[in-house]
Amino acid sequence: MGIIDFKATKCRHCYKCVRYCDVKAVMIKDGRAEIMEDKCVLCGHCLQICPQSAKTLTSDLRR
Repeated sequence: MGIIDFKATKCRHCYKCVRYCDVKAVMIKDGRAEIMEDKCVLCGHCLQICPQSAKTLTSDLRR
């Protein structure tokens, strides 16, 4: 399970997350953005840059 969750239904294909990811950890697969967990450094920049809030921080605090 990843730290950053991606909701494909909210994605409007603006590709801002792809363009602004400093480590190039976001790719387009089957027409939608996908975070490559092995390359992601968890900086949170994609969370801030996404105008549709398609990416959210996953938390286990409720458990």
